[in-house]
Amino acid sequence: MEQIERTVKALADGKRLRIAAMLEGKPLCVCEITVVLGIRQPSVSRHLLKLKRAGIIGERPAGLFSEYRLTAVFRRSPLWGAIRQDLLAAPAVRKDVKILRSVDRQFLAGCGREKP
Repeated sequence: MEQIERTVKALADGKRLRIAAMLEGKPLCVCEITVVLGIRQPSVSRHLLKLKRAGIIGERPAGLFSEYRLTAVFRRSPLWGAIRQDLLAAPAVRKDVKILRSVDRQFLAGCGREKP
């Protein structure tokens, strides 16, 4: 029961839901999520930590970056199955996906800004 409570609490925030939706598509680093959400890096890191503690996302090193991705267990969960389709169809998430297409991780690492 504690795990269910942690998972539901972690997803009870619009930004964390948007992060989970973005990670459905591909692994991302903090800098990519920061650009898409338009919030500061410390805030993104706090959101990622809550998702990680709930077992929703995992982290692994990828060169200069740490990549975050949905865990296999969460992807197969009935909860994700119940919210996934509606979440991915939400206007804010669709906008996030569009912005994400223009974000270049290597460019962000070089100067901390989005590619023009």
